Amino acid sequence: MSIENIRAFYRELEYNQELRTEALELQKKYDRQEDVINAFIALGAAHGYPFTTEELIRHIYTGGKEEK
Repeated sequence: MSIENIRAFYRELEYNQELRTEALELQKKYDRQEDVINAFIALGAAHGYPFTTEELIRHIYTGGKEEK
């Protein structure tokens, strides 16, 4: 599990339209943001990019940039 997996998953989302659509549909599928986040993490793991909630939050907080 790592920040690198999150970056790789976001790169995959850029190029894989079907996966991107599936990820975007999570917002419509779930009412609670927590459920959306959990489903997004599960989607990443299902496609070979495991990461934790904490890693995702850190990635979002830093805007996807390397921490210094």
